[in-house]
Amino acid sequence: MLDSVHYDTLAPNPTPLANSYNSIEELVETALRGFEERDTTLLTSLLITRKEYLDIIYPELGTHWPAARDMREGVQMFFWENQRNTSISGLLKKLRDLKEKRLELVTLEFADGVEEYPSYKLHTGTRLQIRTETGDTITFTTVGSIVEKDSTYKLLSYRDRD
Repeated sequence: MLDSVHYDTLAPNPTPLANSYNSIEELVETALRGFEERDTTLLTSLLITRKEYLDIIYPELGTHWPAARDMREGVQMFFWENQRNTSISGLLKKLRDLKEKRLELVTLEFADGVEEYPSYKLHTGTRLQIRTETGDTITFTTVGSIVEKDSTYKLLSYRDRD
């Protein structure tokens, strides 16, 4: 049965996000530090885990995205692996292409707004204005969607294209 979840009656999932940040700015500034230092361990640690995706994120995605209403394990794993691989690809591409050595957050906006789910919010279309070591301001879109749960924050993804 593809539509076995009744989205209008979903109760919020009480599971907290592990190793999350207390503000979006703190999360984003940590990511920028990771890009400056080319620290893939730090940058991947900012992402939600497989368990968080499967236990918290995916079960509620169907409230906004009909393709995610299929609750079969194989389908959930397909979406997790696709999202994770695309995210890691975006991260590695940015590290390869990034020329700037110092990245200072100037402004942060969510061009696509915020999607509300029973247990969390997704801040989407993340756009950062960054000041570089030369004083130039650049638009940085590699930081993808940000998950907000119980006033804590983690990255859902890195974008693989602008």
